[in-house]
Amino acid sequence: MKRFLPEEDGFTLVETLLSLSILVIVLLGILGFYDQGYLYWSQADEKYDLQENLAAAVEDITKNLRQAAGVTEAADGTTLVYQVDIDSNGTPDETHRYVLGSDAVLRWEKVGGSTSEEIAGHIKTLAFTYYVGGNTPVASPGSHAPEVTRIDVRLTGKAGTYETTVETSVTLRVRSEQL
Repeated sequence: MKRFLPEEDGFTLVETLLSLSILVIVLLGILGFYDQGYLYWSQADEKYDLQENLAAAVEDITKNLRQAAGVTEAADGTTLVYQVDIDSNGTPDETHRYVLGSDAVLRWEKVGGSTSEEIAGHIKTLAFTYYVGGNTPVASPGSHAPEVTRIDVRLTGKAGTYETTVETSVTLRVRSEQL
């Protein structure tokens, strides 16, 4: 039988090692691109989750404060207490509050009851600015609580190295003189 490739029985050890070395270098390059892409994707996902988390919290605060009969107190920048007229008879029936806990979780609570709901996580700061008479800001409602007509809410969240702030202004639609 006649051989087509005379005197060549296969690859030498040097050729095999060289081929494997080139293959490893190419695979490491591909893995580097994959790793970098995954890092960018996870950071973008983290940013998206945080932004969505803050937006949902601001939407919840806005919805509830618009129906508030009035602000009753704010002990500090991490708590907002307000009253709600549940049965629409002109008298506030329940007192609710938003509290930023030490675990960076914003919670809504029914004062005097056991109802508590987690609104958002990864909250770094929560700040309120109160306005009486429409455009006059006051640091804390205190004695001005019955006159508060607008509240600016500022939430700052942090997840990993990403930090963002969401702000909104809420006009209290329902007012009660019996605060």
